[in-house]
Amino acid sequence: MTDKLTLRQLENHLMGAADILRGKMDASEFKEFIFGMLFLKRLSDMFDDEREKLEKKYEKQGLNVDIIKKELENPDKYTFYVPKEARWEEIKHIKTNVASELNKALTAIERANIDLLEGVLEPIDFTVKKGKSKLSDTKLVQFINHFNKHKMRNRDFEFLDVLGAAYEYLIKYFADSAGKKGGEFYTPNEVVRLLVQILEPQEEMSVYDPTVGSGGMLIQSRQLVEDQGQDQDNIGLYGQENNGTTWAMCKMNMILHSIVDADIRNEDTLADPQHIDKDGNLRTFDRVIANPPFSQNYSKDGMKYKDRFVFGWCPETGKKGDLMFVQHMIASLNGQGKMAVIMPHGVLFRGGAEKEIRREIIRDAKILEAVIGLPPNLFYGTGIPACVLVINKNRTDNKEKVLFINADKEYKEGKNQNSLRPEDIEKISYIYKNKIEKPKYSRFVDINEIEEEDFNLNIRRYVDNSPDPEPQDVRAHIKGGIPKKEWNEELTGKYEIKPDLLFKSKNSDYFNFKDVKEREQIKETLEKSHEFISTDKRLHELLLKWFEQYFKQIKNLRESKPVHELLDIGFDTLNKELDNNRVLGEFQTRGVFINWWNENKFDLRTIKETGWVQALVSNFDFESEDKKVIENTLEKVKYFFKEKFDSEISSIECLEEKEREQIAVIEEENQVEELEDGEEAEPLDKVLKKEVKELKKELKEANKITEVDHVKKLTDMLKEKEAELEKISAKQKELKQIKKDIKIKNLELMDKVKKAVDDISEDEAETMVKVKLKDSAISILNMYLTAEKHQIIAYFENLWDKYGIDVRTMEKEREEYTKQLDKYLGELGYDK
Repeated sequence: MTDKLTLRQLENHLMGAADILRGKMDASEFKEFIFGMLFLKRLSDMFDDEREKLEKKYEKQGLNVDIIKKELENPDKYTFYVPKEARWEEIKHIKTNVASELNKALTAIERANIDLLEGVLEPIDFTVKKGKSKLSDTKLVQFINHFNKHKMRNRDFEFLDVLGAAYEYLIKYFADSAGKKGGEFYTPNEVVRLLVQILEPQEEMSVYDPTVGSGGMLIQSRQLVEDQGQDQDNIGLYGQENNGTTWAMCKMNMILHSIVDADIRNEDTLADPQHIDKDGNLRTFDRVIANPPFSQNYSKDGMKYKDRFVFGWCPETGKKGDLMFVQHMIASLNGQGKMAVIMPHGVLFRGGAEKEIRREIIRDAKILEAVIGLPPNLFYGTGIPACVLVINKNRTDNKEKVLFINADKEYKEGKNQNSLRPEDIEKISYIYKNKIEKPKYSRFVDINEIEEEDFNLNIRRYVDNSPDPEPQDVRAHIKGGIPKKEWNEELTGKYEIKPDLLFKSKNSDYFNFKDVKEREQIKETLEKSHEFISTDKRLHELLLKWFEQYFKQIKNLRESKPVHELLDIGFDTLNKELDNNRVLGEFQTRGVFINWWNENKFDLRTIKETGWVQALVSNFDFESEDKKVIENTLEKVKYFFKEKFDSEISSIECLEEKEREQIAVIEEENQVEELEDGEEAEPLDKVLKKEVKELKKELKEANKITEVDHVKKLTDMLKEKEAELEKISAKQKELKQIKKDIKIKNLELMDKVKKAVDDISEDEAETMVKVKLKDSAISILNMYLTAEKHQIIAYFENLWDKYGIDVRTMEKEREEYTKQLDKYLGELGYDK
């Protein structure tokens, strides 16, 4: 089996590190320890790798031992020099005063690489007390041993940027755990992608984020350059962050993505901007991108470069500093520059000084290119509606107009937080780039109209996307029938549904439901209909036809084709294949592909860099002891090796079915008994155990006073309870044995799969990975088709809810119910 470290394994490995620390402190408190240890291990392993290569090089050159030894300790020979006390070979043997020794190691690395790491590692303090305790030597030794499991050299990863991808996964995990505070260092990936696609950074450009957080916007800007087939190393990345911990997180993020030349500064951007040119002026950039903290106060006292704010000053109090960030960003743009910034809606319509600033930007400077309304609740820590302001100093379109896009209705709803779907991002960026007007979505607004509205940029003033009022047919409500004018051909035509599937004609203006007596029948009829089934089949065939052709391009990855080329090819070929498919629109089609790409892009990188076998292996984590990870690996094993190990998997599935049946029997027999006095209910076996204990105690007392009849009665009761308890216990023992058998057979299967993978060929692995990639595409398509079918079902159900029962029928039913009620009351002796 290949010994490359997969992304899945590394993510699980980092979550395992979090599990070691969890309990003593919450995630927001221990995140810097995991970041610090990961960084320490990575730099030490990189150093060892470079040292080994240098030693071989010097030996080949014939240098004597003393010179080699001296040269190997020359810091200038390394990307990052790691002093002896910070090398992993020393770290892994520490057993006492562990926290202090780790602090010394981090400090030593920082001081040895002061130009790149000043202020990044020394603030991480393993000796700090969290609550009433601090991390013990035992816990930290366990922590070190955990990180000792994997080498983290470039050649250890399934693809080059595994470490960067895993670090981003870790940042998101900590943002999710931090709740509101997560927004201080993390902007959701989908929002970042939208801003980056709007700005389209190119190679040789400079990109600046004045509130850089953990660095996601800069990293995605760089990745987009690579996706466009350009040199991602030929782009300048600049950022500034006020929070010291977040700044250090960003610096590490850059380095773990192999970006060592990013210029990231730590200071308050409004008070003291750090990026200054050689003439002492504010440095300017080609692209500026940011998600500043919303609704902050600021102070003019001690503020540097006040000439940045040429459009005016916002109030220092009242939390109205948003447009100060906007002005700083405008001042940071060069003459060809463009910026995109997330702002709260308040900046669009608040009066006073903010209105005057808007007036200057819109009417005088004419640099506001677009205002984009975003869906609610996208961000950590705030449910405040947000928008994107796009400002362009190099506009080539009509500068007398501003493009308004109202995208606040189109998103994926989540339990705690909503998100932009790929098709939402594609639609917004496509409408923006191509300057398209779309009813209830986008519109060009003349500056004169904005001036007439007193420079109020409230998006709904210009693009009202309120739904049309629900039509109500009074005649249908009274006399029954479905108005034919409410037939939605655009919606039903997607699945070629004709009225006669569910309706029959009542007269020239109305339908009646056909063979539908209850609302639930509508869904059942549609889901079983030829129209639903045949249309899905047709779309599946189109997708599979596309995939077979596209897979030929994927196979070329192993030879010469770069991964990024597959992105544009996939978009173009799928759009062409699904053109005029009648079910999915252009942006949904793009959404299908980008969902597939996001789900499989790391597999494609692995195929390119290390081959098909590694791409197969990356689905498994045979090393983890975490229960959920093991369960996930077993699911993947059964998916990929169903045919090869059919009998073994069938045997496990039979046992799992037996387990489910046994659980059902136990749950039925072990009914929960309600206890008196409002106490919590308990399972029967627990109740029986208590009763047996009490009966034994009572029997013991009865034996003392030789109450023969009472003793006999208690003995019989005890036998009855024990027999009942034994019956339940026997079933539970059977279940325990079944679970044990399943575990044994799963472990046996895992061992067989490990051996099978060791012997698998590239061709065999290619066949298996191909099935996974194909199934992924079908699954994503089905998600979109299901959403379309749900809309059609909801349309018919709504017609039923409105017109399924008319007023006359309701009155007739009411009369019948009244008669029945009168009859029952009469039988009970009640008169009217």
